[in-house]
Amino acid sequence: MRDHIRHKKNKIWRRVIILFILGIALMGSSTVRWLNWRNELPPLNIPFKLTPKPNAYDIFLSASNDISDSKLIEYALNTHHRALDPDDRIYSWDEKKRFVDENTTVLKRIKSGFQYPYMAPVDRWFKNDYPDLDQFITIMRLLLLQSEVYQHENKWVEAAQCRLDVFEMGTTCSEGAALAPYQFGDVMGTAGSWHFRQIWKHLNLAEIKEITHRYEMLMMKRQPIWKNIEEEKWSNLAILYSVPLGGNRIVDYIADHTTIPKRSNFKQITRYGILAYGKRAVVQNIAHYYDECILFAGKPYKPHAIFPAVPADPLSQAICPDVGKYKFVEASIETEERMQLTLLALNAYKLEHGRYPKSLFQLTPKYISEVPLDPFDFPNPLQYTLNGSNYLLYSIGPDGKDDGGIPLQDLAATNSPNSKSTKRTIEATDAGDIVAGINDWE
Repeated sequence: MRDHIRHKKNKIWRRVIILFILGIALMGSSTVRWLNWRNELPPLNIPFKLTPKPNAYDIFLSASNDISDSKLIEYALNTHHRALDPDDRIYSWDEKKRFVDENTTVLKRIKSGFQYPYMAPVDRWFKNDYPDLDQFITIMRLLLLQSEVYQHENKWVEAAQCRLDVFEMGTTCSEGAALAPYQFGDVMGTAGSWHFRQIWKHLNLAEIKEITHRYEMLMMKRQPIWKNIEEEKWSNLAILYSVPLGGNRIVDYIADHTTIPKRSNFKQITRYGILAYGKRAVVQNIAHYYDECILFAGKPYKPHAIFPAVPADPLSQAICPDVGKYKFVEASIETEERMQLTLLALNAYKLEHGRYPKSLFQLTPKYISEVPLDPFDFPNPLQYTLNGSNYLLYSIGPDGKDDGGIPLQDLAATNSPNSKSTKRTIEATDAGDIVAGINDWE
């Protein structure tokens, strides 16, 4: 009887052990499948870009490789010179003209490139260096030097067209590109408009109307920032799909080739972060963040807007951009450009009528196609008031408040006694209005 009871108990225990082992195996299998699912990346369809032929990018790159005396051209444009390099000195106008004349063929090729569509090679990988864009900066310097030579020779139309060539290079090189080329384009566009008023004030009515028309056409051509953010999204996702997220390659490359603070524990934190969140969640977070950024960037600028929050995982924190900064930069650039365009049209109106208009609407459609809107006060136009023989033109600025034309103040300068300095560099936290002739490129 006892043996029978003992045998029955053993049989029960064997079943319990077997069930326990099966349960452990099932849990292990489920855990493995869950981990695989958690680290399995969802399907991704990255848009394919068809490179145009001929491509203005190839023309510009080829021309930049053939520029002679590129370093001397840079020195010839400098206003401050260093004694360390004997070539970094003040150059005579004859020398400057010689630099331009030696590159006459190159300049013709550059300007011929504007008639073709532009697309940079699709290079979807992390990098801080853009050698092609550095070469385009060399083109910018050559065009600026040519403009200076034309000004010295009192060839004002040619000088103005050279400045617009630089401006067109700036609007062109950011087309279809990610955010870094957009910043290069900002630099070139600003350089093209720098002190532009000193040139076009010498033009007659027909000439200034021609310059105004081209400037307006180039402004319309500028790509909105959301498209650059969209390309940034595809670039980063392509990278994340092409390398193992948890491996050393992706983490090491991010640490070495991005503008992340050089923290000694970054690599360890990022690896553990990917492990904690899972590859699928990390990639989905990044994709969702970029989608929110694209929607946000496609809307008009609003002061004190709540920007999309960067996901909390370490990889997202490392590679996702601050979209609020880029949206502000876009609004600032558009404000400067639209005020410049309005100033050109106002000058043309005065040349024809002997006075400035009572309203900006009197400029359309003869001088400009439409009254420029204020990017900081969409959908309202730039503010304009006629004061006798003069006028006040301004944007309400990033604070979204109309201060009646009181310009942005350079607080660092005005803190010192006897200072009446006003601010030209615009920041998102500034208070006051962006006033033409005070806070603009002039």
